[in-house]
Amino acid sequence: MKAAGVYTPERLARLELAVPRDPAHGDWTTNLALTLAKEVRRPPRAVAEALAAAFPADPSHFDPVEVAGPGFLNLRYSAAFLDALPEQIAREGARFGHSDAGAGTAVMVEYVSANPTGPLNVVNARAAAVGATLIRLLNATGFQAVGEFYVNDVGAQVDLLGESLAARFAERIGVARPFPENGYQGEYVRDLAAALDEREARAALGAPGEPAWFRERAVTHMLAWQQRDLADYGGVFARWFRESELHERGAVG
Repeated sequence: MKAAGVYTPERLARLELAVPRDPAHGDWTTNLALTLAKEVRRPPRAVAEALAAAFPADPSHFDPVEVAGPGFLNLRYSAAFLDALPEQIAREGARFGHSDAGAGTAVMVEYVSANPTGPLNVVNARAAAVGATLIRLLNATGFQAVGEFYVNDVGAQVDLLGESLAARFAERIGVARPFPENGYQGEYVRDLAAALDEREARAALGAPGEPAWFRERAVTHMLAWQQRDLADYGGVFARWFRESELHERGAVG
């Protein structure tokens, strides 16, 4: 069979290795033959048969590979492998499933990175679960993986959060002030206003530096809130990187 060439990330994106919905189709199934068929100019099933024949025979781990349908490859663990598995799990304990395949390669996983303009939601929770799990899997396979949270603390949305906080603080101390159009109406903004030091906030209200003062307090409080929630949820981040750092260094035009 003609070599298919190097598999780039784009080509690998078409490759699927999955657990079949129907256990009768094996423990694992892959569409590899279907992705290769066009490139090697052979029918998918013929490619699948060639791959199945070339699959290393290892009865201690797998039964012979099955070719199914238009060219899927179904793989099954052998009875010998499954019979030996409980003893292996008991012997290796917490190290079961770990490997040194990553060879200490450093990996940074940037995940969640929710805007600091409101409480975390279910979508953020899903991202946290996926990201934290990916880091644990990478570390279990020999990589040195850490998490990063990218803080979007620059732009109109953050400015509006600061304006909303200033308006809620003014409301707190009885100063008449219109609420900004499209401002953040959530009750959490009142909670942020209630947490402000009254003397400092009074001095900032109406002063030339008001926008920056309230914006920074809003972001700082929201980040602390997000950090607590994510820590309770199991999200671990080695770094909380602020977008404003890029602007301060002149890295953003």
